[in-house]
Amino acid sequence: MLDERPVLLLRLGELLACAEGADSLAHRAAAAISGALPPKADSRFEPADLSAISRVFARDAAQKVAEEGLRW
Repeated sequence: MLDERPVLLLRLGELLACAEGADSLAHRAAAAISGALPPKADSRFEPADLSAISRVFARDAAQKVAEEGLRW
């Protein structure tokens, strides 16, 4: 059924990538707060700032997934 609708697969892939990106950023923020980031990791942001960025991105991602999921 999904093979017949490539636009639907594209939209689902976009939503999945958005949710996985938010998950990855949340894990990175958690690692930064616990001090478990690798030494070569980018350290432009302080752990508290990275945590705030992660929360904002997670909210945006959740809203996008919910709205677009209901629309399609």
